[in-house]
Amino acid sequence: MVKNMNTHFKNKVRGFLLIESIIGIWIVFIASFILFSIFICLNKYNEFLQDDNFTRYQVTLMQLNKIFDDSKLIKVENDEVILKRNNKKMCLRKYGNQLVESKIEDHGGYKGYKPLIFDIKKINFFKEGEYISLNLKFKNGKSYTNTWQIEKDRS
Repeated sequence: MVKNMNTHFKNKVRGFLLIESIIGIWIVFIASFILFSIFICLNKYNEFLQDDNFTRYQVTLMQLNKIFDDSKLIKVENDEVILKRNNKKMCLRKYGNQLVESKIEDHGGYKGYKPLIFDIKKINFFKEGEYISLNLKFKNGKSYTNTWQIEKDRS
């Protein structure tokens, strides 16, 4: 009573061959390697963007150094500084998500603005004696602080 083993299966294909299994495993391996490489590239790009904020902050500091060297202080509030530069009033303030330089008209309104830096979450100006400090917090969570000595306007 020996039966033929092939009669127990409905079709002749019993499973995958070894080469088919190896090829399938390689496809999964290559796909996961590509996906992992994409995540590494995205992480590096994110680090680059965060460093770009620091570079823009350094450039803005150079602009602010020139502004504060040529100006006399009138008033400091939490998120703005009013200065006198070339006998005209100007203001450094937060506008949206950026730090801007604005001219102040005689009737007290702002006249235009020049953006200095973007992607700002919070801006604080402090007056400490003869010094002004600026604390910037970017949307990515990084914070930077700088301090300038400035001459007060006596007029």
